[in-house]
Amino acid sequence: MQLLSKDAPLEISLTKMKKIIDDLGYKIRLSKEKNPVKNSFSVNLSFEGANNYIFSNGKGSLSQSSLASAYGEFIERLQTNLYFNDYYLENRDFFPDQKGFDKNSDFLDEDIKKYYTLEGIEKDDFLDFNSNNFSQIISLPFINQTSQKKV
Repeated sequence: MQLLSKDAPLEISLTKMKKIIDDLGYKIRLSKEKNPVKNSFSVNLSFEGANNYIFSNGKGSLSQSSLASAYGEFIERLQTNLYFNDYYLENRDFFPDQKGFDKNSDFLDEDIKKYYTLEGIEKDDFLDFNSNNFSQIISLPFINQTSQKKV
């Protein structure tokens, strides 16, 4: 059955996400799927050897959608360093393409200011307290999907 997920049919999304994990060489473990009521599925995906620390939970109305949810959350948590959020990692670049802005500078460009305002927000709210850098706001670039421009 070709069920659509966010970007592609569910089966294709699952295959892509499994390949990402496999290509990283990670060994993962799936818990027994739960199906407590009709059209309600959940599964836990965890990193072998660190089951209680590096894991994700998937939920969905189909078995495959709960699995896709678990893989998607696992990859998202890897990408955002969420698994290591409780640890202080001094003087380390977390992402190769990260960019630092002086916290006292005007770090939002004019296009972004159309959507966001700093009214009522302190610039210190943007600091990363897991690093040792309290003078810069660290940001990651995003690609505008319409123009393909890096912002």
